Amino acid sequence: MAVYLVTGAAGFIGANYVHFLLEQEPDAQVIAVDYIGVAGNVANLDQVRERISFEKADIADFAAMAAIYRQHRPDFVVNFAAESHNDRAILGPSSFMRSNALGAQVMLECSRLMPVKSHLHISTIEVYGELPTAEEWFTERSPLNAKTPYSAAKAAGDQMVRAYMATYSDMNIRLTHCANNFGPYQLPEKLIPLAVTHVLRGRKIPVYGDGLQSRDWLHVADHCSAVHQVLHAELDPISRRPRQQIPDGCRSSTSPPATRSRTWRLRASWRSSSVWIPRSGSSMSRTARTTTAATSSTRRNSRPNSGGDRPGSSSPRWRRRCAGTATTVTGGRPCWPTKVNSRSTGDSCRPAARR
Repeated sequence: MAVYLVTGAAGFIGANYVHFLLEQEPDAQVIAVDYIGVAGNVANLDQVRERISFEKADIADFAAMAAIYRQHRPDFVVNFAAESHNDRAILGPSSFMRSNALGAQVMLECSRLMPVKSHLHISTIEVYGELPTAEEWFTERSPLNAKTPYSAAKAAGDQMVRAYMATYSDMNIRLTHCANNFGPYQLPEKLIPLAVTHVLRGRKIPVYGDGLQSRDWLHVADHCSAVHQVLHAELDPISRRPRQQIPDGCRSSTSPPATRSRTWRLRASWRSSSVWIPRSGSSMSRTARTTTAATSSTRRNSRPNSGGDRPGSSSPRWRRRCAGTATTVTGGRPCWPTKVNSRSTGDSCRPAARR
């Protein structure tokens, strides 16, 4: 029986993941950790309270977290715990730095001293700052450009995660970046529930700035499904991973040359409630770094670039090959994506044949 340690378990995404996890693995032992701050609500776990072990603790408290590790000996760790409201971060940035940066390091250190099978850190696309007008979405190559105390604290945590990846190669660490989530258990101060509650009460919907901003949205159920896939993806040790050329159809237009690790990007659409994940058995990298971004109805599949049919080319053949491909592979064996939604599993997305 697998033992899962889920932090931030009484929060919005964490609570949804606990429910999802117990649906997928009814016999799993779940250790739900939360210090019940502003965003935490233990009532979010009422329906499964008898099936979990709840621990009230602060992830930035090393002694408390080490005691939980020693008591329960988790196999898998998923760190959702974070302070996550931009406006609150402006009023009190210190608590954000403690949870999002120091907390991330404490969790990693506990997993290092008391080894686990897989440690997954959940981050956000907020660390990339504003999306340039010429770009349609963030990619794994987007530079960190945090501009608020919240996103800067998350970026600091991300850097610590990457430092542990590089320093402690025997650890199995994974990192994901998701778009804005919406769904059950979300605080009413967030944009979508705020707009809905205002409409239900006959109030005007608040508009921020000039109202021209654009945001990506991902349903929390799709996010939880993707997180679980990343957590259990089959990975080879970095030292055993051969350098191989990747088929054009599997390489994103933004992929860098083949390197010693591979990068996995997930995209999800709130319109279709679907998420792109690798087919079962596909090989992934130890970093398994994931950027989850919402797709738009019209997708730009290539970037202007000289070079004929090379990745990044604007040729029709390359555009046909890239259409529908949402996985970036930058080294090792190819990984074909499969589209999964709440109703059925689609066919593998392979390169389109030449016409």
